[in-house]
Amino acid sequence: MPYEAPKTGRGPRYDLTNPANINQDFGQIADMVADMAARKWGNTPAASGLGFHGDSQIATMSRCSTTAMIQGIFRKQALETVWANGGIITITDSGASVGDKDLEWHEGARRNGTQDLGLVAMDQPPERAIGLATTPKYAKFHRVAHLVELGFHEMAQAQRAGYDRMRVKGEELRDQHMFDMNTLIRAGMPKAGLRGITNYPGIHYKSAVSNWGTAAAGVIYDEFNEAIDLIYDSESEEPEPEICVLGRKQRRHFRTEQFSPGGTDTTLEEYIKRNSSIDFVLDSGMRSADTFGHPGALFLTPSPDLIRVTAPVFAQVQAPQESGNNPWVITIEIWSYFAGVQITNTESVCFVDGAAAGWSA
Repeated sequence: MPYEAPKTGRGPRYDLTNPANINQDFGQIADMVADMAARKWGNTPAASGLGFHGDSQIATMSRCSTTAMIQGIFRKQALETVWANGGIITITDSGASVGDKDLEWHEGARRNGTQDLGLVAMDQPPERAIGLATTPKYAKFHRVAHLVELGFHEMAQAQRAGYDRMRVKGEELRDQHMFDMNTLIRAGMPKAGLRGITNYPGIHYKSAVSNWGTAAAGVIYDEFNEAIDLIYDSESEEPEPEICVLGRKQRRHFRTEQFSPGGTDTTLEEYIKRNSSIDFVLDSGMRSADTFGHPGALFLTPSPDLIRVTAPVFAQVQAPQESGNNPWVITIEIWSYFAGVQITNTESVCFVDGAAAGWSA
């Protein structure tokens, strides 16, 4: 994807193969707008009144405006969209088509464990075959779309001002699309049948007792480890999670609250990093982490196959269209088409709900 890497210390996990998701022909989109604009406005009194004499001037103005707008869309990653920018999870279009109505995937676990830790005589086969227990899951694809309008008078004004306004308009379109995708990936939308991470069926769930934004470090540390132990002590023998995703106020408290076990003076975050494999990721959206608007924290391991978002269309700019309501407007949409979140091993994820403990947003 033509975006900068997310600010998480990790590269973006975009597993995309559809050329339309990777390298769109933006010159063609700009040409389409230019042709449409020249046809709509080339011989109008309004165009003449603004100094545009002939279709070619209209076309040039519209092409430059659209190019600046599209450059704004793909200037960089949207800020603080750690889920939608692929910084922790994998966003993929593999195995899915825009023509699909449904997505099927499987949550799996090992069954028929070994006998005697796999020890067997040299000339004898093992007593038991290792199997795989799977549960099929289904979800419907949904389109997420955002619209920007390119108005004739707006583009004429942008021509005089150097097109900065159109670039910013593209930036805002991109940001809003990614922010909404980020929320859908984090929390889903139950009424649409879209699963998010924080309310995904089967993950570990813990209701916090202490306030991780104000409580003493020792109290938080004990509860922090209780959440990790839900994953570590599960029957599937999951490894210790590698990431804790926190909201802004909770992360600030972890960074500044002093912790001195055994006389070692340090912050809570420094102590955790020194004595575990946990890394911290900031997501300001954790202030309303689930579909109930509760603040919380997430523990998980950023395995490429653990959490996936299957999107046969992802942040794809669509062809321009004439506005049915306003003859002086051309519209452009940006689409993603996805079926929510797929977690292949729910025992590797734990959500801590901070609502009952008074976590502040």
